[in-house]
Amino acid sequence: MNAIDRSPLTPPPEPGFGSSDASDLQFHVPGHHSPDYSTSNSSPKSGSSLVPNCSEMPGYRDLTGRIRRETGSMFPSHAGGFADIYIGYLEDDEINTKSLVRETTVWQQLNHPNILPFLGLVSDFGRSGCPSLISPYCENGTAPEYLRSHTDQDTRLSLIRGVANGLDYLHENKVVHGDLKPSNILIHDAGHPLLCDFGQSKILSSRGFTTKQTGATRYQAPELFLGETLGKPADVYSFSMTSYEIWTGKTPFSEILNDVVIALSIIQRDARPQMPEPPPPQVDRIWPIFEACWKKTPEDRISIGAVLERLDSAFDSYR
Repeated sequence: MNAIDRSPLTPPPEPGFGSSDASDLQFHVPGHHSPDYSTSNSSPKSGSSLVPNCSEMPGYRDLTGRIRRETGSMFPSHAGGFADIYIGYLEDDEINTKSLVRETTVWQQLNHPNILPFLGLVSDFGRSGCPSLISPYCENGTAPEYLRSHTDQDTRLSLIRGVANGLDYLHENKVVHGDLKPSNILIHDAGHPLLCDFGQSKILSSRGFTTKQTGATRYQAPELFLGETLGKPADVYSFSMTSYEIWTGKTPFSEILNDVVIALSIIQRDARPQMPEPPPPQVDRIWPIFEACWKKTPEDRISIGAVLERLDSAFDSYR
C-alpha cells in the first residue's frame, strides 16, 4: 500500500499557459506488461500565450519523446464529457493520456491509496505539442462501469468507504475536490477506488473556502446554484449523491432529464433522491448517513471524517 504523505500542500499559482476554459483532450490506454499510464494536455485558445516546454515547468517529470501514438489512432477511441480518449504507448507499455488545464499543481502533491497518482508530463503527444499529464490507467473503468458486473452490497460498501477515505485525505490537506461524482471514481485492481479529475479542485484559503466552482448538476450542492463559494460541505453533499448512486444503482433524480429542472427542484423544493422501491439490501443502515450529508445548509452537514465513523458503526459486521 502506498505511503500517505501528510505534509502541507502548497496553494497552486495561476498557470502560465492556456486559459481556464481552454478545450481539453484526454487519452486513455489499456495496460500491458507493466503499469499503465495516462496523460492530459491543455490546449490554449487562439490568441493566448504560447505553451511552455515541459522542462520549463518545475517539479514535473518530463516524459516528452517517450510516448507514441498507437498505429491508426488519429481519431479518439472514446469521447468523454470533457475529453477525448486516444491510445498510445510508453516504452512498450500501453498508456492513457488525459487532458487537463490547471489541476497539476494540486494533483502532483497528493499521495493516498484512494487518489489516482500523478506520474509525469509530456509535451509531444497531444495537440500542437500541448502539455499532457500521465497517470495510471485503471482497466476496470469508472465506478458505474465496474458496478454493472459487480452488484453485491459488499462491493458497493467497499467503494463508498474508499471514496470517503480519499475525500477525507483531501479535506485533511485543505483541498476540495469540487466535482465528485461516480464517473470521477476509477476502479483499480481488485475493486480499489481512486478519486480522479482534479480540474475543479482547489486548495482552500485560510477562511476555508475557494473560488466558485460548479460540477455536475445531479451531484452539486444547493449553495453552489446560488453562487456561494465552494467549501468542504459541498464535497460532502456530492459524496452523498455519489454514494446514493453506488449503493442503489440509481442516478440521483433519474426521473428528471433536464438539469435546469433538477436545479430548480433542489433550490425551490429542497428535493432529494427518494428511497428506491423495492429498497436495496441494508439501505436502512446507510440512508441516515445520506440524509446527514445532503442537508440543505452547509453548516448542518456532517464532516467526511464523521461519515467514516458512522460507516464503521453502521456496518461493523462487514469490516
